[in-house]
Formats: sequence, structure tokens, C-alpha cells
Amino acid sequence: MQQPCEVGKAKRQGLASKVTPLPELWSRRQLCVRVVKAALGDDSTRVRLATLRAIGRLLRTSYLERIEGWPLNYVSLQMAVSAHQLTHPTLSLPLGGLEEKAIGIASAEVLHIAVASGRGTSQELWTKLLSYLMQPPYMALVTPLCHALRLLAEQRLRRVGHKQNGLGTGSLPTPQELMARLLALTVSPLEGTGRGGAVLLLMNALRPEAYRDVGEHWWVEIPALVRYLEGHSKYTLEPAAWEAKLLEFLQKSLRRSEAGGWNLVLGKELAKQLNTYHNSSAEKGFLYKALGMALSAAGDTDGVAQTLLDLLLHTDYTEEAQRKSLPEPGRGSVKSALLLLYGSMAVRAPREQLVPLLTSEIVPRILRHYTSSGPELTYFAGATDAELALSFSQCVSDISLSILSKGDAPSFCLPQKRLLLDLLVDIIKAEPLDALVSPVRQQVMVALRHLSHVPEQLSREENQVLAEVALSSVFALPPLGLAADAGQAPLPSSVQALHTGVLTSLSELVETLLEEEEVRVEQRESANLQWFQQAFQLLGYWMVSEREWERARALQLGVHLLRAHCQKTSASPRIPPEQFSHLTGVLGPFTCDVLGSIRQGAVDCIRVLLSTQGTQRPRGRLVAWQLHCIQRKLRSESSPREVRTASLQLAKVVSRALPPQEILAFLRTLLEQLRAVSPTCDQAVLLWFEVVVKEQRAALKDKIPDLVAVICSYVQQSEDATQRHSLAQAVCVLTERHHRAVCATLLQQTLLPDRARMELLVAVATYKDNSEPVLRHLLNVVRGEGSGTPSYIMALVPLREGVLALEGCTSRLPLLSKLCHALLCQLSSTDLNAETPNPPPLKRMACSRMVLLEPRRQAVLVLQAVLSRALPESAGEMDVSGDTWSFLMQPGSYLKGVALLARSMACSQNPLIDDLLRRILPHLSSSRTAYRDLSLVFCMEIPGHSLLHTPEMLNLLLQEMLARSQDGSTALRALAIRGLGNVATEAPHEVKKHQESLLATLLQAAGNGASPEVAGESLCALGKLWGCIGRRQRVRALQAVAGQARGHLWHVDDSLREAAFELLGQLARATQPEEAKSFAKEVGRSLTALLLHFREPSPTVAKACSIAFTSCAPFVGLQDLTGDMEAGQLLADVSGARHIHLMGKVCRQLAKMDPTLLGAILADVPQYLCCTWEGVQIAACKLAVILVETADAQRLPRLDLDRLLEALRPLCCDPNAAVEIAASEALRATQRKCQERQADSARSHRRRPPLLGWLFGRQRKGSRPKSQGARPT
Repeated sequence: MQQPCEVGKAKRQGLASKVTPLPELWSRRQLCVRVVKAALGDDSTRVRLATLRAIGRLLRTSYLERIEGWPLNYVSLQMAVSAHQLTHPTLSLPLGGLEEKAIGIASAEVLHIAVASGRGTSQELWTKLLSYLMQPPYMALVTPLCHALRLLAEQRLRRVGHKQNGLGTGSLPTPQELMARLLALTVSPLEGTGRGGAVLLLMNALRPEAYRDVGEHWWVEIPALVRYLEGHSKYTLEPAAWEAKLLEFLQKSLRRSEAGGWNLVLGKELAKQLNTYHNSSAEKGFLYKALGMALSAAGDTDGVAQTLLDLLLHTDYTEEAQRKSLPEPGRGSVKSALLLLYGSMAVRAPREQLVPLLTSEIVPRILRHYTSSGPELTYFAGATDAELALSFSQCVSDISLSILSKGDAPSFCLPQKRLLLDLLVDIIKAEPLDALVSPVRQQVMVALRHLSHVPEQLSREENQVLAEVALSSVFALPPLGLAADAGQAPLPSSVQALHTGVLTSLSELVETLLEEEEVRVEQRESANLQWFQQAFQLLGYWMVSEREWERARALQLGVHLLRAHCQKTSASPRIPPEQFSHLTGVLGPFTCDVLGSIRQGAVDCIRVLLSTQGTQRPRGRLVAWQLHCIQRKLRSESSPREVRTASLQLAKVVSRALPPQEILAFLRTLLEQLRAVSPTCDQAVLLWFEVVVKEQRAALKDKIPDLVAVICSYVQQSEDATQRHSLAQAVCVLTERHHRAVCATLLQQTLLPDRARMELLVAVATYKDNSEPVLRHLLNVVRGEGSGTPSYIMALVPLREGVLALEGCTSRLPLLSKLCHALLCQLSSTDLNAETPNPPPLKRMACSRMVLLEPRRQAVLVLQAVLSRALPESAGEMDVSGDTWSFLMQPGSYLKGVALLARSMACSQNPLIDDLLRRILPHLSSSRTAYRDLSLVFCMEIPGHSLLHTPEMLNLLLQEMLARSQDGSTALRALAIRGLGNVATEAPHEVKKHQESLLATLLQAAGNGASPEVAGESLCALGKLWGCIGRRQRVRALQAVAGQARGHLWHVDDSLREAAFELLGQLARATQPEEAKSFAKEVGRSLTALLLHFREPSPTVAKACSIAFTSCAPFVGLQDLTGDMEAGQLLADVSGARHIHLMGKVCRQLAKMDPTLLGAILADVPQYLCCTWEGVQIAACKLAVILVETADAQRLPRLDLDRLLEALRPLCCDPNAAVEIAASEALRATQRKCQERQADSARSHRRRPPLLGWLFGRQRKGSRPKSQGARPT
């Protein structure tokens, strides 16, 4: 309920602010004032803002005569509340304080309106405005306050003139206090919408009243400063230039002061303003400079001294702004001298005098002298800071040495040790990393080394942190040769000495920080292991740096640490085997790095490590000489070939020194270095890996699964293609010696990541030296494993990639034939043919040719790869068609794919076919039906092959095909029937022995209306068989065969219609003269189809129809039409004009030769009018027109035109316009003929006696010819 009230009040205040200017409401101004007063107690933000705006409007329209009283009190209260809310923000402050800012701005605008309208000129308002200006919480309102004060000062000047000198009496600020505040506000002149210009104009307005002496020329100087600000923005104004102008303005003003005490008071006020601003602000730095300028212009020496004393007592020396403002010549030199004095005194003082005062007096004074210079030192900016840092470091070193040299050092404790360490670390961190210009680093590291020995001892972690800081400060420095490479002048000898000294100090410091306490003999091995781990963990980051010089320095330091550690331990130091294998695995790749110093450092480290191993003691001198020769070959001037040879020799030495139980760990560490440094180091990793695999072949025999598992995990985790390629190369190297174990691991370890296993298997299968043995192993897996097992699925993709990568396939044909035979057998198996609803979740990998690992699809892809390599010409034909592979991928059409595969291979003379056929033939007598079907389908497509062209084999094939053609799946029956036709083509002599059974089987299959595929293959086989059987058998079967062909001319299946027309053509071409009469009857029954199917939608059927028509036409006396039966022209004629012309000539010739056949054609036309093929419908309409127009007057009454009319009428409303036009034309022609027939009938009735006409009518009705021709299927 509170929010609607607030909104209502705000609306009323807004209405009051809007209606007050109207003249008719002047009489009601008291009512408006009362409305505003009613809302003064509401604390909501909206009401407060609306009330302030209403007060401003009342003042502007003279509804309020003066602001003093309740309006000023309310405005003052709102300004105070807004300032408090903004300076003490809370989480509940709405809109982040935007509303409170708006209230403060509105309050200042009300005060400005009051002053500008003359409603506020009292001393009370003057006092309030000045107090607001002096208070920091009102910083955001400085600009409007200055504008209001300037107007008010001008009004006061007009009233009182130049009589008073000052701002007034009471609680007003003094002129010096106000000037100090205003000068501080002008340091950031463009903040707060032009704050600097408003402040300067206020100072100019106050000049006659408060600054007559110092502001004598302000009327010229201040406008110039304001114009300077107006010509700049906050992006173009230079703070330093503006500060210089302000200081110049202040200096000129101070010189005009006649009384020196005025300047001293101004200085004191400036000192008070220092606490208003934070240390890093520009205002504080300006105030210090202005303070010094004011004190220097003051004439009172005692007052200046007292002011300086107060300032020094309250000054924080750690603040840079305060420190720089106080001139103290030679302070740095004095402090340096004192620090050196303390250090020298500590070294030379007796223990009795030193120890009691060291922690209580000496060290605290050292810290106080040093820390008073600031926590952040920029030594490289000036010689004084570097001198102070050097003195402090030397002092700490002297103090540490003095403590260590006393007898009771172990019992002494320095409480300030960690503070001293922190200060020294800060010095190192502040040193520049791009240049070495002073010995500060070296001296600080010496101090750290000495201080680290002082009790209490630091922990291992703290020592490591100190070492890391020192390494970061030194290793990152550019090398000495970098300047010469950049074309600069060579560095002087002093800089080279600095570099040498810094590296030496760093080595000693790290060596000291890594020192360990004395341990018992039984704990020494564990301590050695910890030391090596800590040392190389410390150097590990720098050893893999992208910068060569950082790697070189890290290895040099590693050599120093190893040698020092071996010298400090027992006479025969022994490195733990696991640490030896790890370190040599890390250091080995650096022997092929780009810099000779890196290679030398790596060899030095390995030599130290080898010297600690007892395995080389009997051949110590020989190994030492061999290592010396290797190190000489790894110099900077060595060629890449020499470097590789030396790295290879060193790898052999290390391999022989490796303990058998650590070989796996060594290889794992080697592989971890891939992509860690540089490509040359990656090559070294593979080189060392190959050497160890060859040298330690026997020891690795039982570790192959573990090693392959490690590589798989690295491949799976890596997103870097180059690194994965290198890991794959490592597996290939391993496969050269252990291909069975590697392949078995990758195939059988299902717990390993699938992606990594697949990628590695592909790499192994395509590796040049491993391809054939790996392919043989994968072939054995395909043969022996079940088709649904993970190993079988995982072996398919690498098989395909390996086959595609083969070179010189001629020598590998036996392998390819075995693979092809195995894949065909697997594809025929019931496991692979079964549809799996959830295939194994093995998905696409990095290889571009890998796809979803479905067993059947992958097996087909492998088979495709085999044939593309062994039979490129046959594989090209299969790729063009695409049906072979798609059929093989589908379990239901697998045998069709096998048939297409064999068909494409039949014309090739490649030895692969012979070898493959020898492997497939035994399956004809297999107990597995799938294998028998595979062998039968493959052989029936190539019956002319020499291996099959024997009476026994052909007889076996015929018997199997006859059995399959009658009993089996539809696809198998169709293939068996096709095989019978192939045998008839290739072995006609064998077919004659079984012609009766073959003919009966094919006629039975041709009548199978349920399977168009079986019927079509039967018709094709009949066409091939027709030329092989005897004359007597042909005479008997001619009518049956032709009837089967005619029965399928109307079938919806295109291939079946095509086969039917082809069979008709073959029968016509094979018919002997004595069979012509019988065959002519069959042609007459098929003539309508032969005429109309020229306009078939299927081009192949239309072409087969045209060929069959050309072959059959002579049997019905149409041999004279040969010139009009050009198949190419007829089929290419889109308009159908040539076809219509042909049908017209045929009908006219038949009308002369055999009118009865013409009537039979007309009787068949209505059937074709009802078909679904538009082209045939249009041709039937055209044929109907030709027939009715060709029929003579004698035959016309005998034609059944009523049936034709019934078929034509529905077509007149056909959606197809062409069909509609042709049907309408045929309908009109037929109706016209019907009318003519009726007219002739009427005339004949008038001339004939009734009884005779009745008799003739009965005779005509009974002798009406029946419709002939085949009904559509």
C-alpha cells in the first residue's frame, strides 16, 4: 500500500510544479505551498525528488518570496541525507545510488534558482553554501555550488561594494582555508562537468572581497586558465602541463602578498588539506608542491620551522608522495653507509657484545633504515636505489655470517629472519628481466644463501619457493649473444662478468637450498630419491621452455647440482633405479636439441648419472671414452646427421644400463616428452624409443600390453595431431619387433579407449615395414573371431586402411584372395546378416576414411578396398554402378551383390579370380547353406571359367540351380534362374541334355505373378535357352513361351515388360520358316502392344518394344514398313508424329491384307485407354482415330464402337491436357463413325423387306467377332 501512496504524492508534486506558472492560480499560491509542505515528511525517494523540483518551480515563479526558512532547511536536509547515503553506501541503496545522486543535483539546482532569482541573498545562505563547498562529501556538487556562490558573490559585491575585506564573520572559512580548498579542487579540472572552470571563476568573483592583494591580476590570469581548459577535453589535457600552470599561477599570487604571515597561514591550510585525499591521488602530490611553494614564500622563519616540524612528525615515510615532497639531500647515501656500518660491526664485534644487541637493536635499526625508503624499490631507475639495495644485501650477508661464525649458532634464533628473506625476495622480483645492469641480483642471492643457514631452518617448500624466485630472475635474462644477433654493439666485459657471476651465485644458492640434513645409512637411498625429485622438479619448467637459452641454463645448472650432490654423498653414490630411468628418459631427447650447449648439458647430466650406476664398472674406461666421443659429436658446429648418430649411440649406452624392471618406466617417460620442447626433440624421442625396443626386445616381451596401454592413454588424452602421430609412430616401431603382441593388445584389450585403439591399429596396418604381417594377423582375427565380437569389428577398419596403403599388390595376391574369401564368407554368415538394433558404439576417428563401425558395412568397405587394389578395372565398374556395394551391405540382398561382384570380375584375367574361385568351389558341398549359396551364386555368374567348364562341374551346377530355382527365397530363385541362362550361353551342349527340365522350370517360373524379379529372369533365361533346344521342342513350346511373353507386356514392372519384349524379339529372330505361321498368330495377338508401347515412359522398355516390333512385323505382312521403323527416330520424336504416321501406315496396310486383325486391334484399344501411362493413353487415342477412319463401310457395322466410346468418355475429363485433347478428338471421330453407321443402317432397312431384315439382323448379331488379344495383367 505504500508504493501507490508514494506515486500519488509524487504525481501531486509534479502537478503542482506544472500548474504554478498559470496566471489564474496566482490567487491560490498559498494552496500550492501548502501542498508542497504536506509532503515534506515523506522519506521516499520519488516524493523527495518531486518536492525539490516543486520548490524550485515555486521559487522561479515567485510563489515563494525567499528561500530562507522551511525551504532552505528542507533543501539542506536533502543535501545532507544524499551525501551521507553516497559516502556510506549499503546493499539496500536503490539503483546503486543513482536516485540519491539525482536528489543531490536537484538540491543544488534549487539553491542556484534561489540565488539567480534573487530569492536567496541572506548571510545564512552564503554561510551554508561555503560550508558545503568545504566539506568532502559534497564533492559531486562542487560545480553547481560554485556557480551559485559566484552569482551570490556578485550580488553581495553590488550591495556592499569594496567596504569589507574577508568572507564575513561567524563560522565562515578564512580566505586561506577557502583558497587551499579551491586549489585542490582545480587539480582535476574536467571532472564533474567542468569543475575546474567553475572553481576558477568563483575565485575571480571572490577577489574583490577576499583576495585583493594576492588576486590583483586574477582578472587577467583566471580567464586565460579557463580558456585553456575550454580548448581541451579529458583525452587531450596533459595533467603535468595543467599542474605546471596552476603552480605558476599560485607562485605569482604568493609574490603579491604584502604580509608574509598570509602565505604561512595558506601553507598551514594546504597541510590540512593533505589528509583529505588518498596517497596515490594527483591532488595530494600537487598539495605537497603547493605547500613547499607557500612555505618558501613565507617570511616568518620560526613559523616555517614549526610547520615543518609538525609536518615531519605526522609524515609517513613509506608514502612515496610524502617522501618526495620533503627534500633530504644525500639520504640514500647516508642510509647505505649506515647499513654497511652495521654489517661490518656485526662481523667484527665480540660474541658477548653482539648477541644481546643483535635481535633487539641492530637488526631492527637495519630494517628501519631500509624500509623507510619504501616497500617498492626501483633500483634500476637510479644509482642511489641500487646502492641501497647492495648495501642492504651486504649487511644481511655480514649479519648471517657473523651468526654462523659464533660458537652458539645452532642455539641462536633470529626472529627477523623471515622478514629479511621477504625483503631480499622483493628486491629480486623488482629487478628487470630484460637486462642485467647491476650486481644486485648476485649480491642478493649471496645474502639469501648465507641467511638460509641461519636458524631457524626453513622447510623444504619454503626453500623451493626461494629457489624458484631466483631461477625466474636469472633464467629469463636474454643471453649474451642476443645483442650481437640483433645487430647491436658487443657487450662490454663488465656485463659478461656480471652474467658469469650471477649464474655462479645462482648455482651456489640452489645447491644450498637443496642441501639436506645428515641422515642414517639406511635412509640415504630414500633421501637421494627425494633430492633428485626436488632438483629436477625445480628445473623441469625451464627445461621445457620455448626459449633455447633458458633450456641451456637449466641443463647447465642440472649438471652442477648433480656433480655437487655426488661429491657430497658417499664415495660411491648410487641413484635409485627408478630415478635413473626417469632422468635419462627426460634428458635423452635434449641430445637432438637445436643448441649445442643444450646437447652438451644433456650429455653431461647423463654421464654423471651413468657414473653412479654400477653396471658399467667392468667396462668403465671404454664407456667413458665412448661418452667422450659422443659429446664431441654433439658440439654446436656438428651437422644434423652427426647429431643424430651421436644421439643414437648414447641411446644404446643408456639402454644397456637400464635395469630390466625399469624399461617400461623409461619408455613411458620418453613418450611424455613428445611435443614438450621442439620437433627435433620429438625425433629424438622416437629414435631412443626405437633403440630401446631393439636392444631390450627380450625384456619387453612380457611388457608389451602395459606399454601399449600407456600409449593408448596418451593418444586418447592428446588433442594435438602431431603428438598423436608421433605416438602412432612409436607403436609402429614397437610392432616391427612384436607385431603379434601389439595387435593382440590393441584388438583384445577392450578396456582401452576405442578411439586410441582404432587410430593406432590404422597406423600399424599402414606402416610400410609392418603392413603384410599385420594384415595377416588381422586376417586371422577375421577368420577366427565371431562376426559380432569387438575384436572382429576393431580389425575391419585397419584392414581396409592397410589394404589401401599396399604397394605392389602383384606379390600379395594370395593374401588378398584369402582376405576376399574370408570377407565373403563372413558376409554370408547368419551373425553378420542379422539386423542388430544396437550396433557397437565405435565411432568415427581421426582418419578421414573411418566411418561408423557397423560390422557389415565395414566388411563391405574392406572388400571394396581389396578389389580396388587387386582389380582396379572391375572395381571401377562397380563403383560407377554402386549397386554391388549397396546390395552387399543389405542382408536381404547380399546374394545379389555377390552375383554383381562375380559378374564384374568375369571379364578380368587377373590371377586373383582363379585363386578366389579355388577357395569358393569347395563350399558347393558344404554343410552350411549360406556357404553353398555363396559358392553357387558366385559360380553361376562365371560358368565359362576354365575351372567350371567340365561336365561334372556343369552338371553339378545345373542340378543345384534347378533345385534353388524351385525352392528357396525369391532373390535366390531369381539368381538361380539367371544362372541357368548363363549356363545356356556358355555351355549349350550341356544344356541340351536337360532341355526338357530346364524349359519346364523356366516356364513355371515365368508364370509366377507374385515375383516380377523371378518372372523377368525366367523370360531372359528363356531367350538364352531358345537357341539351344531342338526344333521339335521349340515347335511344342512356342505357343507357351510366346504366351508367357505376351502375358507380361502389360505388367507394371519396367524390367519385366522389357524382358517380355526382348523375348518376343528373340523368338521372332529364332523362328524358322516352318514355324512362321504358328508364330504369326502370336504376333497378331501382341500387335496392339507392339504398336502402343513405343510411347512408354521407360526408355529401355520403349527401345525393347521398337526392336521387337521390327523383328515381328514381317510375320504379319508388314515387311514393307522397314523404312518407317527406324527405332532411333521414333524414340527421339517427342511430338509423336512419326509414331502416328507409322500406326496409320500399319492400319491401312492391314485393312487391305487382314481386316480381321484390324478389328482385333480396335478391340484391344479400350484396354490401353484405361492404363496409367499418359504416353500410351495418348497413342491409344490416336490409334483409335486411325482405326475408325480406316475401317471401310462393310466392316464398320461389325466394329464394337460402343465399348470404345465408353472408354473414351472418362478421358475427356482427364487432368492431363494432352490426354484430354487426344481423347476428345478420338471421341468425336468415333461418334461421327457411329452416326454414319446408323445412317447406313436406316437406309438399308427401308430397302429390305421386314422379314428379310430381321433375318439379316439375327445373322449379324450372332456373327459379331469376339475381342482378341491379351488382357492386361
